[in-house]
Amino acid sequence: MDIPKVLSDEWRKLYDAAMEFKTLKPWNWMSSADLFAVKNPEDGEVAYCSIMGELGQVYALAAYIGSEGLDSYLAIQSGMYEGNPEAMHVQKCLMASFENREYLDKQDLKVIKDIGYKFRGKNEWPAFRTFEPGYFPWFLNSYQVRFLTVILHQAMEVALECKDNPHFLMNNETECLIRVPEENNGNLTWKNEIIELKVEGKPVMVPIYDNEIKLKRLKKQAKSKQGLWAVDWFYSPQPVAEGDRPYYPAVVVVIEGQTGQVIGFDISTKDEYLEKIQDKFIETMENLKIIPKTIYVEKQDVLLALEDITKPLNIEVILTDDTDLFNDVKYGMYEFFL
Repeated sequence: MDIPKVLSDEWRKLYDAAMEFKTLKPWNWMSSADLFAVKNPEDGEVAYCSIMGELGQVYALAAYIGSEGLDSYLAIQSGMYEGNPEAMHVQKCLMASFENREYLDKQDLKVIKDIGYKFRGKNEWPAFRTFEPGYFPWFLNSYQVRFLTVILHQAMEVALECKDNPHFLMNNETECLIRVPEENNGNLTWKNEIIELKVEGKPVMVPIYDNEIKLKRLKKQAKSKQGLWAVDWFYSPQPVAEGDRPYYPAVVVVIEGQTGQVIGFDISTKDEYLEKIQDKFIETMENLKIIPKTIYVEKQDVLLALEDITKPLNIEVILTDDTDLFNDVKYGMYEFFL
């Protein structure tokens, strides 16, 4: 794997900021629900920040990047992923955490040695990772190191304000305090502003399915229109080490509704999973010579990907999260692999 190269001076500044943050112990008076934002002076990117540690289990600062990151933070805070193995795949954030030595990678230990620092004790070893849906948690690049350094410094400023004034942060569902940089005569200063929290969602590029000949042939060959199926995709619990960064393949499944049996199964890359859903759904109908009367789908992108198939075949599609069909398959795979 290709580990990003970062200058020692940049690493040193990040570790210095992390150690100062750890010494402050802001989790003693702040919770993960105390959301605030920091704007990157380099390019204006916004990170939505959450300090963890009030429960005494995980000590960290998570900086959720952009609107996609904000969406993931709000989804996690809402509890919709509680107990769901997919929770590990929704975050888009940079994270600074404080771990035991055995949880660090040899690359982390090499950086610490190279910059001449030493740590000892439980939850005393800084670790830095970037999280992105579909990818294995990975090492920071130079840009991310610099941004996280800025975030840690501004998080301490916010934390100190909160210590003096418990009502300093907005803590509502529509607005958020943001730390905004200003450059005056070559000097960088910071001010507080209020921004609106907008849940925009990530746009989905849905592939067009236009094989009319195959759909007509399927209508003729199918024995009947019968039964209830479910169609879904989720990230595999096992990463694949290819390219610059390990990723989690997308698992595509077609499930028979009465028995819960998987009747269609395939693996896809993150970029091609919607095409794979279309192909596997068609292939399953061809193999069984059955067109389902109804299908359940759990995700909006699955519904959109199958529209060009379900409409011509007059298949009823129900978007629902109230079914155990999906969870039984997902949990079964996670229990097998993990």
